Amino acid sequence: MSVQLLRYKDWPASMIYDLPKGPKNPSEDAKIAALIKIRILYDFLYNTESSEGIKLTKHFAQFGFDQPYPDPGLVGFQPGCIFTKGSINKFIVHLTKQRITKPKCIAQPKFQRGDDAIAENTLLILADIEKFISALQTHADFGDLDEFAESYLQGFREARKRLTNSCC
Repeated sequence: MSVQLLRYKDWPASMIYDLPKGPKNPSEDAKIAALIKIRILYDFLYNTESSEGIKLTKHFAQFGFDQPYPDPGLVGFQPGCIFTKGSINKFIVHLTKQRITKPKCIAQPKFQRGDDAIAENTLLILADIEKFISALQTHADFGDLDEFAESYLQGFREARKRLTNSCC
């Protein structure tokens, strides 16, 4: 949903803040949310090096996930590109004096082709999340989803469908 929001251009005036350095609309906040979610899901599915957070291979090995998913070749994740876990941590998640006072002096994390790349990467990751969920649900040792989980899964599928229909 945050990826869809960052592409939205017709924000009502009550949602736009007129700041000294120009107007700020919620699309930038949606971009931050999307990038953080991408980083979290990337680490979960593909990154076995980090020991932080819930990992596919660590926490779901009992359900047959002993290997990470192959990296789908996300835009901006190649070595030397600016979209890294460290750059997201430093420039989006952490509130620092330098970020507040000199934001233009710091290279901000971004994909090489902007919002379109974020949408493309989101679709790639969500396809693998869908595979993970399907494989998990069909595993003999995994129980049925409760009502809350079913509702959440339905929302996930609807958001993925809408994003697929609205981009790229």
